[in-house]
Amino acid sequence: MIKSRFSLSFYFYALPISGLFLLGLVFITHAEWQFKNKLGGTNSALLPGLILVVGVGGIAVVLLRKLVMVRIAPEQISLRTLFFWRTISRAEIRSIRILGSDDLTIRCMDDEVYGLNYGFYRNMPQLKRYLREQYSDLVLPPPNPKQGNADPPATRTIAGREESRVFDGNFFTSQNGIFIMGFLLLLIWALFTAWKELSVHPPMFLILLAPIAGIVGLAATQVYYFRLTGEVLEIRNHVWPWYRREYRLVEIDNVAFEAPFRRSHTLRVRTRNFESDAYGAGTLRKRNWHALYKALQERHISVSSQFGTSMRR
Repeated sequence: MIKSRFSLSFYFYALPISGLFLLGLVFITHAEWQFKNKLGGTNSALLPGLILVVGVGGIAVVLLRKLVMVRIAPEQISLRTLFFWRTISRAEIRSIRILGSDDLTIRCMDDEVYGLNYGFYRNMPQLKRYLREQYSDLVLPPPNPKQGNADPPATRTIAGREESRVFDGNFFTSQNGIFIMGFLLLLIWALFTAWKELSVHPPMFLILLAPIAGIVGLAATQVYYFRLTGEVLEIRNHVWPWYRREYRLVEIDNVAFEAPFRRSHTLRVRTRNFESDAYGAGTLRKRNWHALYKALQERHISVSSQFGTSMRR
């Protein structure tokens, strides 16, 4: 038996929402507090409290409906949220989709569908492997018994001059690089200003440091770049030079070039053990993506792209 475990992404979304909801409750219970308005008068804390509770509460309900605790046994699957609790036997399950998608979807005989978002569960690969072993007759798409779990190593290596290549773009001329450098300058100015005032206003140092450092840290997740050798796909980061993650080519199931809404173009790597990780690469230009696409195909890696047909030329 195995059960789901929430990831850091879940707490990243849950903690700020919970904090804003509690702040709204504080405002409602302390309606005597006054806030200045643009007309020079004051308003009761009741109105902003109601806005926070209703608005953030609605977001919280939508989020909580997507947070499903799962307990998987060989003959049944238990699903639980704050709103329902259901146990599904093997006979009640129509299909379980674990391949070809980052999410896990369970469809029942009564056409009820339960989906688990990959990013909210830190042990999603283990859940998918367990389902593949215990529910192989219900898994979609069905495994092909004639095809091995991995290509032979020789078909995914390449030697000679192309053995090691870097796909990075120019950090300092990219939009993400300019944004990060601007905030770093702002951070230096804030630290210098706070240091002079530290003896008078000690909290000022942390108040200025925390949000700026957080913004720079989030922006750094959009400036990964890649090094491809004959046997390994290596992930690196322009801002964090010590960061390095390696994927052996024989372990990669497929690679996707994604275009998220209002974010940098992203490289998503899916392994044969159902791991799925996305790396924003805002410094790469079209020519870098095209070269990476061709290099991966030369190593017999399955590549899909949301950038249009230009990558396939």
